[in-house]
Amino acid sequence: MRNVRALAGAFILAGAFVLTPLLAQPSRDPRLAAEEAAREAAAAASDAAADDSEPAETEGPRHNYGKPVEFTCPVGGEKFAQVIDAFTFPLESYPDGGGPGSEQSDVQLPECPSNGLILMNEYRHAEGDSQEAYTPAEIAKLPALIATPEYQALRKDSRAARLLWLSEKLGRPASQRFHLLQRAAWVAKTPEDRKRWMTRIADESEALAAAPGFPPAFAIQLAAFRINALRETGRWDEALKAIDALYAKADAQRPKRPVNPHVVDMNGGDDDGRIDYLERMRAVIAEKDDDAHPVGMMGGRWARTICRDIDEPGKNPFLEKNTRRGCAKLKADEEESNALAELESKLNFDAVQRDKLCVRTPADKRSAIERRACESSLDHVKWQAKRARIDAEAKKLLANPAALDPPCKAVTIGKYDTPATALGKACQDRAADLHRKESTRLRLLMEKSPAEYDRRCTYKYPQFASDDPLEEACAAIKSDREAAEWQRERKAVEAISPAELAVQCAVIEAQDAARRAAEAKEESEGSAASVPVLEARAPNSLQFKCDDLKSKREEAEWQAISADPAKLAETCAKAAGNPVHPHSDRCQWVAEEKIDAKAYDLARDHTALVASCQSTPTDQRDEVLEMACKRYRKCVIVPVGTRLPEKNMFRADLPVGYYGKDADKRFREGAHGDGTGQYCYETLEEANAAWELVKDPAKRVIDPVDLGEPYPDPKIKVPAKSKSSGKAKPAMPPLQM
Repeated sequence: MRNVRALAGAFILAGAFVLTPLLAQPSRDPRLAAEEAAREAAAAASDAAADDSEPAETEGPRHNYGKPVEFTCPVGGEKFAQVIDAFTFPLESYPDGGGPGSEQSDVQLPECPSNGLILMNEYRHAEGDSQEAYTPAEIAKLPALIATPEYQALRKDSRAARLLWLSEKLGRPASQRFHLLQRAAWVAKTPEDRKRWMTRIADESEALAAAPGFPPAFAIQLAAFRINALRETGRWDEALKAIDALYAKADAQRPKRPVNPHVVDMNGGDDDGRIDYLERMRAVIAEKDDDAHPVGMMGGRWARTICRDIDEPGKNPFLEKNTRRGCAKLKADEEESNALAELESKLNFDAVQRDKLCVRTPADKRSAIERRACESSLDHVKWQAKRARIDAEAKKLLANPAALDPPCKAVTIGKYDTPATALGKACQDRAADLHRKESTRLRLLMEKSPAEYDRRCTYKYPQFASDDPLEEACAAIKSDREAAEWQRERKAVEAISPAELAVQCAVIEAQDAARRAAEAKEESEGSAASVPVLEARAPNSLQFKCDDLKSKREEAEWQAISADPAKLAETCAKAAGNPVHPHSDRCQWVAEEKIDAKAYDLARDHTALVASCQSTPTDQRDEVLEMACKRYRKCVIVPVGTRLPEKNMFRADLPVGYYGKDADKRFREGAHGDGTGQYCYETLEEANAAWELVKDPAKRVIDPVDLGEPYPDPKIKVPAKSKSSGKAKPAMPPLQM
C-alpha cells in the first residue's frame, strides 16, 4: 500500500454485463499493480507449487457462451461436460467483493459427477494472486482426500466449500484460499450458512493477509472485506476500529506533498484521506445494519431501484430485514441534500436574504440545514471577494509582461489549477497567452507547408486541450482537413444520380447485413464467424445518405402496412423473434401500446390494482398485469385537470416540445384520448393517500385546462378563452371506477 489514493483505488469498479468464468473474483483496479506488488506476484506464483511440481496438463475453464465444456477428471479419468459460464454485471459491487450474479458462481467450478471432486478454477491477476490446475503431486493425494468422511460430508455443501477444504489440505497459497472463502459465502443458501462463512472471513483474514507471498495490493481489499464481515456478524466496535486502523496505516505510509503557495488545494489542504467506501461503511455500521446488501453501500441508481420496487413480491431479491429502514434513510438524506442545495443557491444569489438569515438571525434560531447553508454561503462570498482581488491584482501584473516573466520562472502552476495568489493567476494567464500565440504560429506555419505538417504532426489522435502547443495546432489542422474532406464527400454524394445511388446503397446494405449476420453467428455459437466481418465501410457522407434513404423507405412501407390490419398482423408475425427484421421495433411498439392500453384500464381502480400487484408474484402475472404494476402501481388515474395535493394533474400529460401533432387535443384529452391522465408518486403510500382524496367524485376538484400562452405557431390553433375566467372550459368525462 502506497498511500490513501492507492487505497481508494482498491474500491474503484469497472466492467460490463458479460458471460465469464471468472465472475467470482473480487473487483480489481489495475492501477494498484505497482512495482512492489509485481515482485510479490512472482513469489505468490512460485508458492502455488510448493513441491516444485509442474502443473498437470488438465484442461481449465474457458468461455463457451453457455454451452458445455469438456473435462477429464484427474482422479479416475472420467470424462464429462459442464456449463461453467455465468452472467455478471461488474459495474455494481457488493461489500463482500461479489456482484450481481456471484450468488450463482458455484456453476463455474467443474465437478466430477461420480466422485464429487471439484476442479480448480484457473485464473491469474496482475496483483499477483492466482489459481492453477492440480499438480501431479497434488493429484496423487486427491483419492485419499476425497474418500475421507469429512469431504463426503461436504458434498451436501457448495462446490466452493469443498474446493476450499481441498486447498487447505493441499497447502495452497493464502490468496487462493481467501478467494474460495469468499465464494463459499457468496453461494450460501441460508442466513445461518452465510453468517458462518462471514465469521470465518472476519476471523481468518488477517492471518491470510500476513502469510508469505500474499499480494500486497490485494491485502488492501482484503482488509475492507474483513471490515464488511465484522459488520455482517454484528461486531460493530471491531469494525469501526478496523476502519480507523486502515486509515492509520494509510496515513503512516502517505508521503506529504510540498505546499505550493500559488495554488489552491481544492481538497482543503493535504489530502484528508477520506474514502467514500469506508465512510459509507462507517455510516451503515452506525445504523447497525448487518444486511448482506445494505442500501447505504449501494450505488445511487441501484439503491433507488431497490427502494422503488420494495413492494414488488418476488421481484426484489435484495429485500432484507433492514432494507426498508435503509430506504427511508436514503430518502431522508436525499431530501435533506436537495433542501440544502436549494437554500445554498438562494443565499448565494440573494444578499438580502443571506444577511437576514446568516448575519442577523442568531445561530440557535436556525435549523441544522440553515446553519450549514449559511456556513457554505458565507464561505462562498468570502471566496468570491478573494477571487476578485486576485484577478484585479493579476491584471495589473499582466500589464508589464517583461517584468512578469522572471518571477514566473519560479512559480509552478498548471493550466487547470486554481490560483491562490495574484502572481499565480498572472503567471497562469501569461503562460496561457504564450501557449495560444505559439499554437497559432505553428498552425499558420504548417497550413502554409503541408510537408511540415506531415513531418511534425505524428500524433494519432491529437488533442485540442493539450499542454503542448504543437499538438494543439496539429489537432486544429486535422479537424479542418476532416471538415473539408466531409464537405467534398457530401458534394460528391449529392452529385450521384438516383439510379447510381440506389446501386451503391444496395451494396452498403448488403455489407451491413453480412456484418450483422457474422456478429450474430459469433455470439450464438461462441466461435469465429464463417463470414468475415467487413472492416472497410463507405465514406460517412454516403453511409449517412443511404441510411437516410433506407429510413424513409422503411417508414413509407410501415405507413402502408399499418393502414392494413391483415398486412400488419402478417408483418409482425414475421418480425416476432427476429431482431434484424426492418419493422421489428415498430411491431414491438404496436404490441406494447396494446398491452399498455389494457394496463391503463386496470390502473383506473388504484385500490384493485395495488391489491392485484401485492397478491400476485411477478412470475405469475400476465403481461398486462406486469406492465400495470410496473408503470401505474404508484399512480392515480384521474380526469385531466384534477387538483391533487400540491400537484396539477394535467401537467403530467404535457406533450414534449409543447407543440406537436394534436398537441392541444392531447393536452385536453390526455395521452389516451379519454380525458384522463396519470400522476405518479415516489412511494406507494403517497399514491394511496392521493387516491383516497380523489376517488370520490363529490370531493374532487377539477381545474379547467389552461393551454397558457405559447409562442405563436400557425399550425396549432389555440382554443378561445372564456371572457369570464380567461381559461378554456372543456367538458370532462366522469372518472371510471
